[in-house]
Amino acid sequence: HGRHISSSTLLLDHMGDARASAASIRIQPLTEDLVDSVREFNGRLSAGGVPYRLPESPTLPWLPKRNGQEMFQECYVAVENDSAVRGGYILKRQSFMIQGERHSVGCYRLPLSEGLTDRKYGAVGLRLLTDALKREPLLYVLGIGGMHERLSRMLTALSWRLHTVPFHFKVIRPFRVARQLSYLRTSVLGRMTLDLAAFSGGAWLLSRVMGRTARGIDTQMTAALQPSFGTWTDALWSECKGRYTIIADRSLQALEVLYPAGDPRFMRVKLTAAGNPVGWAVLLATDMREHKYFGNLRVGRI
Repeated sequence: HGRHISSSTLLLDHMGDARASAASIRIQPLTEDLVDSVREFNGRLSAGGVPYRLPESPTLPWLPKRNGQEMFQECYVAVENDSAVRGGYILKRQSFMIQGERHSVGCYRLPLSEGLTDRKYGAVGLRLLTDALKREPLLYVLGIGGMHERLSRMLTALSWRLHTVPFHFKVIRPFRVARQLSYLRTSVLGRMTLDLAAFSGGAWLLSRVMGRTARGIDTQMTAALQPSFGTWTDALWSECKGRYTIIADRSLQALEVLYPAGDPRFMRVKLTAAGNPVGWAVLLATDMREHKYFGNLRVGRI
């Protein structure tokens, strides 16, 4: 995370009069009276070829801010002259245990700036990040698309530490995956290679070689689906949290906020050994529709 920011260290292309424009901008929580301005901002991004959008409601569908709830999300917007929205971001707040002590930690999500389509607002991105750090000094960013992205370059210039996160997967239906994996089918050569692998059986053979089950799995352990989490999760949390250098709050209270019992998307798996709970996992199975990475595949996630 970054604690101190000096704008003199930031590398921005085509600064022009961006600093002057940023000076007339203030950053505040999204309110109902700014929703129309957010829609106009999203429209300008869309016209400029940017595929992402800011929320168009102050109440976010996932983890909305509620009284007395430690874990929540809130949208902040950059407003010019009290009316025009020029950018924004989502700040997710939650508790972490860091070396045995509880801390509030923020996740900086979906930062969008009019600087993506108009260089006049090139400094808005830095203003957004600076604002988020003031609100939550312990801040992290996840899933920023690669080291070549503009946000990655800005964070690197500000001396943040960036780490590549591996993506592990297991192919269950190799023919369908080869025919539907949009991420690898963006070129003629990629499509030809995957089609050849699908129809020749090469995809099936490769999945068998890569998908061998690891040895040494405890056969005495059992797994069972649960309709909801119970008090046993608090006992497990109390026992395990001290073994991690850093871990997000996984108490029963936090789990009920993240994975509410009434949400059919989440499959809760309880692991037991000798009749005692030893772990849990949350699973999802999603039918994708024209997804830019997964096409129309059914994707399971742990």
